[in-house]
Amino acid sequence: MEIRFEHTEYLFSDLTGALKGKGRDGEIMKLDIAALEQALTDAMKIQEESIQEKDQLKGIIEEAQFQFREAQEKAKSF
Repeated sequence: MEIRFEHTEYLFSDLTGALKGKGRDGEIMKLDIAALEQALTDAMKIQEESIQEKDQLKGIIEEAQFQFREAQEKAKSF
């Protein structure tokens, strides 16, 4: 199941906009939001890498299954 981050990005954008002009507390929260945005970016990158790895593993498994079936057919012919 693929995790969707688009809604989270939208919420960060809204929160950042709401904090503009709120003084020191707003600046601290902006830094927190920046850290959260970076964590989100990192998580999205990891998710994409995981999807690619999953696809690669799926291909390897399919190839192994094919080779196994081929070997079974050859063994039956002996």
